[in-house]
Formats: sequence, structure tokens, C-alpha cells
Amino acid sequence: MKLVNPNDLFHYLLKNNKLNRGRLLGLDVGSRYVGLAISDRNNALASPLRYEISKSTSLPCSYREFVL
Repeated sequence: MKLVNPNDLFHYLLKNNKLNRGRLLGLDVGSRYVGLAISDRNNALASPLRYEISKSTSLPCSYREFVL
């Protein structure tokens, strides 16, 4: 899994006119929680979907725990 700077991703999507194709899904991995958020149709605001308490400091492990 490639980690991308959120600002770089947003500017890439904006530059290539891909923001109007749908919503963005965000994964926020913290030291204690792993959160999932989704943007509105205009990609102006993000709303939390759910969060889990992180049991691992490894991003791939935390992501698998979150999805399962």
C-alpha cells in the first residue's frame, strides 16, 4: 500500500478534474484509533463513518482489523 500526502492527492485530483466523479474515502490512522470518513458529493466536507480502537501500530494490520 502506498502512502500519499493528503495535500498531494487532493491537488492531483483537482488538477486532473477527477473530483467531480464521486466521493472521497479517507482513512485516519492514529496512535489509538483508526477512523474512516467519506466526503460529500461536492468534496467540500468529510463526515466520519466509523472508528475502531487500534490494536497495532502497523498501518496494514490496523487496516485489516478495521475492514474485518
